[in-house]
Amino acid sequence: MNRIARTSALLALLVATNTVNTHAFQIGSRTAAAATAATTVTRSSSSTTLFATNNGSKSAPFSSKSEKQKEGRRQDSVLYSSVIAPTLKQDDDAAPAENADGALAGTVQKVELMELFPADVQSVLTTALLVTGNTVGAGALVLPELAAKPGFAISTAMFTGAYLINLLSGLILAEVAIQQHEAGGLEAPSSFRDFAEMSLESPQVANGISVVSLFVNTCALTFSLGRAGVILSDMCGSSAATAGVDHTVCSVAFAVLLAIMATTQSRVRISQISSGFVSALFLSVAALILPGLGHVSDPLATIMASGTSSDTLTGVLEVAPIMLTTLIFQNIVPPVTKILNYDRTKSVAALVLGSFLPLVLYLTWSFVVLGGGVDMGGDNLLMTVFSVAAVTGSSIGCTMAVAEELQSFLLGGGDDDSTIMTEDDDAASSEAVVVMEDDNGYALPAVLLAVTVPLVCSALCHEYTDALKVSGAYGIPVLYGAIPVVMAWTQRNKLGEDRDDLIPGGILSLGLVGAAFGAFMGNSVVDDVAHVLTTL
Repeated sequence: MNRIARTSALLALLVATNTVNTHAFQIGSRTAAAATAATTVTRSSSSTTLFATNNGSKSAPFSSKSEKQKEGRRQDSVLYSSVIAPTLKQDDDAAPAENADGALAGTVQKVELMELFPADVQSVLTTALLVTGNTVGAGALVLPELAAKPGFAISTAMFTGAYLINLLSGLILAEVAIQQHEAGGLEAPSSFRDFAEMSLESPQVANGISVVSLFVNTCALTFSLGRAGVILSDMCGSSAATAGVDHTVCSVAFAVLLAIMATTQSRVRISQISSGFVSALFLSVAALILPGLGHVSDPLATIMASGTSSDTLTGVLEVAPIMLTTLIFQNIVPPVTKILNYDRTKSVAALVLGSFLPLVLYLTWSFVVLGGGVDMGGDNLLMTVFSVAAVTGSSIGCTMAVAEELQSFLLGGGDDDSTIMTEDDDAASSEAVVVMEDDNGYALPAVLLAVTVPLVCSALCHEYTDALKVSGAYGIPVLYGAIPVVMAWTQRNKLGEDRDDLIPGGILSLGLVGAAFGAFMGNSVVDDVAHVLTTL
C-alpha cells in the first residue's frame, strides 16, 4: 500500500509540474479553455519552467493576407516542453554534505522518471498530462455533491458517458488537424477559433465561435467568482475581526484583485502566478485522496447508495450538463496533434489517456468524499488550499480567455508571436521552454467587462452551479459538439475517397457524436421549459 501511495503521489507531482504547458497554450488562444478549467479551466504549473520572451521582436510585414495567415499559423502560440524535467535530481551546483561516517548525507536520489520508457512513450505520456492539466479545474469542488444526487453508481455511468462523448469529439478534431496536415501540409493553430476558421474557411463561423467561447468562459468565471466569495467569506468567519463578511463583498474583492493583476502584469507573469495555484491544486487533492481512501467506512454502501434527489431522473437531468463541462479538453487538441507531429497512434493514445486521468480523479474524489474519507467542511487546511487553488487557477484562466476575446473585438487584438515546439525540434531539450510575447497585460476596458458581467451574474445566481449547467447545456454542445462534426464532415467531402478517417463509420459516427451532444442540449431545453411552465 505504501508503494502504491508513493507512486500515486509521484504521478500527482508529475501532473502538477507538467500542467504549466497548458497555460502556455491558452495564453495565445482566443477561445475558451473550459477550464477548466482551467476550464480551465486552466491550468498550469511549476516554477521550474523557463519563460523566455521574444525580445520584443515583431514579424516583418507580409505582402498578402495569405502569407500573414501562413506565418501566423507557423508562429502560432505556444510551446513544447520535453517534459517537466525528465529527471528529478539534486542541483548540480550544490555539494552534498558528509556525515560522521563519511557517507554522503542529504543527497537527493536521482529519479530518472522518463528513462523507464522509450522516447515515443515519453512523448505520449507528457502530452497526455497536458490534456489532464487542461481538464481539471474548479468544478471538482462541487462534483461530490452532484454525484450524490442520482447516486454514485449512476453518476459513475454518467461520468463515463460524458468522457466517451468528449473523447470522440476530441478524436474528430484530431482527425481534422491530421488530415489537414497530410493533405496540404498545413499546421494546426493552437487557437480553436483560428483552427475552425482555417478548416471551414469562414470568418463568420470564427466570429460565431468567439461568441460561444465568450459565453462558455463567462459561465465558468461566474461559477468561480461565486465560489471564491463563499470560500473567502468562510475564511473570514474563522477570525473574530472579519466574521460576518458577506460572500458577495468577498466576490467583489476577488474580482478587483483579478482585474488589477490582468491589467498590470504581463501574460507571462500571469501564467506563472496561475502555475503556482494549479500545482497546489493537484498536490493538495492528492494529499486529500490518498489517506482518505483508507478512511472510507463502507465502500460497497457508498457505491450502491441511493440518490439524494427526489427521483433519479431529476438528479440525472440536473447534473448531466455539469459533468459534461468538467471533462472538456477539446480546445487543446490542435496543438497536441502538432506536438506529436500529427502521428495518428500517438495522438489517439495521448488524448485517450490524458482525458481518462481526470475521469479517474473525479470519480475517486467523489467516492472518497461521499464515503466519509474526506470532510469538505470544518477546519481543514488541505481542503482550504485545494479550494483556493482551484477557484483561483480557474478564475485567472477564464479572465484571460474572456479578456483576450473582448480585446480582440474592442481593440482589434494583436498577433501572437509565440511558437509551438514539436517533439523533433532542437529547442525541445531537457528544459521546458515557452516562447511568449512579453507585454503590459490586457486593456482595462476588456478586463473590466470580463470580470463585471460574471460578477453580476454570480450575485444574481441562487446556485453557482447553475452557471456550469447552462454552459454544459447550451454552450458546450455547440462549441465542441456541432462545430467539430461540421468541420469533419466538410473536410471529408473535400477530400473524397482520398482520406484515412481516424474515426470509422463515416457520416454515421459523426451523426452519433452530434446526436449525443444534442441530447444534452435537448434534455436541458425540456427541463428548463418544464421548470418555467411550473412557475407560471
